[in-house]
Amino acid sequence: MIDPFAYVGKRCVVTGCHSGIGRATAKLLIEAGARVHGLDWRECDLPLAEFTPVDLREQASIDRAMTGITAPVDALFNCAGLAPMHPSG
Repeated sequence: MIDPFAYVGKRCVVTGCHSGIGRATAKLLIEAGARVHGLDWRECDLPLAEFTPVDLREQASIDRAMTGITAPVDALFNCAGLAPMHPSG
């Protein structure tokens, strides 16, 4: 039986792959056999199949990053983000 949740050979894009949840997600996907294309403004120390620098604060940077992803993508993991910078209240 084929496992529909398997990532072996799948091409996955992970935003925020440098640290936190994004890095943990990319690491798990690599361990599961996926080909991970990482997006972040800082390089990732994981053995990614591909990496594209992107600054998500700038539309032009996002547009450039998206044109660089030409192969079909099997899964997208949007993990980029910032921790709160000030207390809410």
